[in-house]
Amino acid sequence: LLKSKHSSDMYYNNILTRSFSKIYRYHRYFTFSIQILCTYTVILIVIYNLTCLLTFYGIYSIKNQLDRIHYIILHQFNWDIQWGTTFINDLFFCSIISIIIYCTQIFNGLNKIQQHLISAYAGKYIDIPPRHNFSNNELISKCLHFSGYLCGYTAWGFIIFYKILFLICFLFRLWIRYDSKWFQHILALCLPIILIYLLKHILMSLLSEFVFLQNFGRTPSLNNRRIFFIFNYFNFFFDCFLGILSCVIRILKSVLASLLFMGRLDYSFMGRNLERLDQGYATYVTFIHMEIIHGHPILVTFCDIIWHDIERKRHISQHSKSNKLIYDSIMNTKVHLARFKWHLFYTLIRNEYLKFLRKHALLIATNSKGIISSTTAAAVVLTTNSLNEKSFNNEQHSSILLYDRPIMRQPPIPPKRSGYRYNFDYEQTSDLRFIYQQLKSLTHNVSQLKNNNNNQQEEEQDIEIEEQHHEQIYLPPNQIITKKQSQVTCTFSDEYTSSKFHNMPTIQRR
Repeated sequence: LLKSKHSSDMYYNNILTRSFSKIYRYHRYFTFSIQILCTYTVILIVIYNLTCLLTFYGIYSIKNQLDRIHYIILHQFNWDIQWGTTFINDLFFCSIISIIIYCTQIFNGLNKIQQHLISAYAGKYIDIPPRHNFSNNELISKCLHFSGYLCGYTAWGFIIFYKILFLICFLFRLWIRYDSKWFQHILALCLPIILIYLLKHILMSLLSEFVFLQNFGRTPSLNNRRIFFIFNYFNFFFDCFLGILSCVIRILKSVLASLLFMGRLDYSFMGRNLERLDQGYATYVTFIHMEIIHGHPILVTFCDIIWHDIERKRHISQHSKSNKLIYDSIMNTKVHLARFKWHLFYTLIRNEYLKFLRKHALLIATNSKGIISSTTAAAVVLTTNSLNEKSFNNEQHSSILLYDRPIMRQPPIPPKRSGYRYNFDYEQTSDLRFIYQQLKSLTHNVSQLKNNNNNQQEEEQDIEIEEQHHEQIYLPPNQIITKKQSQVTCTFSDEYTSSKFHNMPTIQRR
């Protein structure tokens, strides 16, 4: 239904739009809802107003407070700062960096909303929790905060990032220009630890690829186990001391990520187990689910078709003034009903799992107080190999095909995919009646195969005997013409007598 565009499209071959496609990617068959468009329009206006306010008001306030700044710096830090020094360039630099980062985050947020909605339309919840994790009350109550939270988080994140960035630029400029010795002392203390930390990680990566792994890292198998365990032992004590630096780096990374992604509700800073405590992320997830429930394109199209049909029938009933119009409307209704039944029949034939989702099937499933799980049935394709090259089309091979076949009430379960979170379990069947029917048909096919093989072997023997008599080849009286016959046996596992049938009978040809 929704096909994603590729980089070969005409829109992205342009030089101007090619770089923008890395931030946001246009989708031909997707449109945002009015609420999303209005929310992001308000956010862009707020970012523009905040940029103008912080920049020009900051310039005005700094000009008025330069005397106080010079007095504090001169007496507290004993720095001989020039009176003509201003920080207007720092303000402009902070404004440009903040605008670039937060505008990029805004368009990346739109791109994530587009990806999550398209995958959710197909029933794939990869990056967001499924709907059954939230109650109906939570879906309604939390999705109402989406627009306000998104605008507030973006605005306050922009302000905090702007202030912290200006403070860092202000301090670095003063330290580097007026007190370089103090700055050099900090570098002399921190640089060796940072260099050791980086060299250690580089050494670990090189040893892992060329020493500890087989085939230069192509396989995850260990190559030198003793060296690996010895290195692991000494690395324990080394990491205990470097763990302090790693802890500080982890805190700095989390703070920096929180500042950069404050305006992104689709990212949770608490992880999978604690993501429900993040109010912004919970608001985003519930909003996505409400968009799917009330704005699914297939659902909307289906409702439009039904509504137009109702309007057409209402228009006919209001303007029917004669029996002819009534008769025509009745005939037209019958035609549409027959066409609808044919379309329904064709749809159910092409999509067998839909018949288990119909109303009467769901009622039967609820009345029986349970859903029967899918069973594993065995279908055997039994054929023989022909000797003549002319009958090549008759050549077949004996094989066993295992497939999942539903029993009346449950649709077939799709194969599991890596990275997906499923809401169902693969259960084994306990319906012995169905298994008995499958085994009965299985043995019937085996007996037919044996009869066909015996008949074919007898014909081959007759042909060989005739050829031998024709060539006048005489054999000793004790020698008998023998030919190996292919036998097909059906072997059953020991677990067949149990209530749960896990292993199906296998066909062995010998």
